[in-house]
Amino acid sequence: MRLIGHNKTRFSKEIRAEKGRGKPVATCVFKDPLEETGRIAAELLAYHKAGYPWEEMAVLYRTNSGPRLLIEKLMEYNIPFRARDVVPNLYEHWIAQDFLAYIRAAMGERDRSTIFRIVNRPKRYVSRDSMDDPVVDFEKVKSFYQDKDWMVERIENLEFDLKAISRMSPLAAVNYIRKAVGYDEYLKEYAPTGGWTRRSFWRSRSS
Repeated sequence: MRLIGHNKTRFSKEIRAEKGRGKPVATCVFKDPLEETGRIAAELLAYHKAGYPWEEMAVLYRTNSGPRLLIEKLMEYNIPFRARDVVPNLYEHWIAQDFLAYIRAAMGERDRSTIFRIVNRPKRYVSRDSMDDPVVDFEKVKSFYQDKDWMVERIENLEFDLKAISRMSPLAAVNYIRKAVGYDEYLKEYAPTGGWTRRSFWRSRSS
């Protein structure tokens, strides 16, 4: 409060503790957000083990983007929580949805909405008219383009990529989609027309 008191644009006020002095405030410095959220989760668990109910604990943060990693950590440790504000969810971002669709397709999902989402990301110039059934059959798609060898090759390459992804760990699959499939290049082409840059997504993913 002594520090804030030097702010000349605020209304002067005096804050008094109703219950007397409490414990001194502890300050900590962490090397990265992952270490910070791990420490917070550990502190919450320790307090709960000591007999404090969850509803008597609170975590304050400065911006709405701050608690995303913390929420993931709370979920990891099955710590119940309630957020007062709407917190941005990385997994609802359309890029994350594209990657999830690739992985679902690699696991064998063939519903039309899933395949529509990935078939032209990156651009393969596959027409929606080639997939008019609720469940996509790649053999029928190739038959649709039977007089266009280059299109058949594109579908076969997609099948090859999906089979390769199905044998990978999640991290390896994401890197494969980005580099081998060409998703990063697709984003570079998309960004100038979509008013969006891929750096913002990868930065938020690693923060």
